[in-house]
Order: sequence, then structure tokens, then C-alpha cells
Amino acid sequence: MSEIEIKLAAGTDVGLVRKNNEDNFVVNRDLSQSEWIIPQSSETIPLGKYGTLLVVADGMGGTNAGEVASAIAIETVQNAFTPEKLDKIVTFEGEMATEEAIEEFLTKTIKAADLNIVNASKEDGAVSKLRHIPFFF
Repeated sequence: MSEIEIKLAAGTDVGLVRKNNEDNFVVNRDLSQSEWIIPQSSETIPLGKYGTLLVVADGMGGTNAGEVASAIAIETVQNAFTPEKLDKIVTFEGEMATEEAIEEFLTKTIKAADLNIVNASKEDGAVSKLRHIPFFF
């Protein structure tokens, strides 16, 4: 276990123009476990075996179903970052993966989220104009 700790807090605001908040965020304090949280207050957390992941998905306010697109992005990331998948990606025969391998994994995850959003927009007429959304790790 690392001796590094981070202090985190998160929140979103609908702002002055919109009626609903289309943004999403989620945190996994320890990627060696499958516990995803939405922080309710400021907290200090130690970095776990594979670190900590903070994900923000911007719902692109003003477009159709931005909250749906940002939720799909978050779900895709959660499904990609499981301890079982990370065991295969982060280590290879007991050795740490290269920086390039980790970057490739992140790129594939982002592309998968984008594809899932596109597919959802094709399947559901109510969200037919879903836009690709930016999100950050």
C-alpha cells in the first residue's frame, strides 16, 4: 500500500441557464477493488495497489440527453477498470506494464465509451442526437 494520500471532493452545479445537470462523476479510491463512489464531502484517501481513478463526464449542456451520454461514459469506464482487467493490463508476468500499454488501455476505454454513446443514440429515438462527450481520468 502506498504512503501517498490525496484529498478529494467533488460536486457539480446546474448553473444559471440549464434546468437539469447533465454532468456525471465517479471515484474509485482503490482500483484493486470494485468500489465506486460519488464523494459527498471532502475526504483524504490513500492510493491503492493500482492507484485511484477520478472520472468526470461532461454532459454537454444544451444537447439532447447529455445526462444519458455522460452516464454511458461513466458506466463504460467502470466496466473497463475492474481489478480482474487491471491485473492483465497493469502487470505482465509480475512486471509493471509499460507506459505505452497503459496509454493504449486508456485510449481503448475512451473509444469504447464513444462507441457506446453512438450506439445508444442509434437505438433510442428519444436520445437520437446524443453527442460525443469529453471526459477526464
